[in-house]
Amino acid sequence: MNNKLFFGLLIVVAGILVGWFLLRNTMPAGNNQLNQSVTPAQSGSQYALGYSGPTVSVEPMAKGGGVTREVVTYTDSGFAPTPLTVSAGTTVTFVNESSHGMWVASDIYPTDQLLPGLNAHGLVAKSGTYEYTFTNVGTWRYHNDANPHDVGSIVVAAK
Repeated sequence: MNNKLFFGLLIVVAGILVGWFLLRNTMPAGNNQLNQSVTPAQSGSQYALGYSGPTVSVEPMAKGGGVTREVVTYTDSGFAPTPLTVSAGTTVTFVNESSHGMWVASDIYPTDQLLPGLNAHGLVAKSGTYEYTFTNVGTWRYHNDANPHDVGSIVVAAK
């Protein structure tokens, strides 16, 4: 009887732990969620065609300003370009062109707390993207949580 109770409790605890592990990366992380998004690449877009160079474009904003955008590509060789220097307020799009998943997260692995909002909170599949707007001046190191040896950095300068 004690063995049945013990194994029953063990199964319940294991189920709770598995559920927590699977769901912990799907919950929003504070107000920084407004500055990031994860989307698959659109068919026919420059990302889906294997584009690997940085791009800069200016899009109109409500107050007549512009949004600067840069691209970092993740391949089987790692992130490029790195380091990338941008102005504060620049949105960086991380594009996965590797043969495996990409999970962009702030250093320091495994806590990801150097810049807590910089975290895709899950794997981005091939040709998918993750965007983050860098507003804090400084040097921000990041890594692929799925392969922590792949690292890069963004240097954010004042406008």
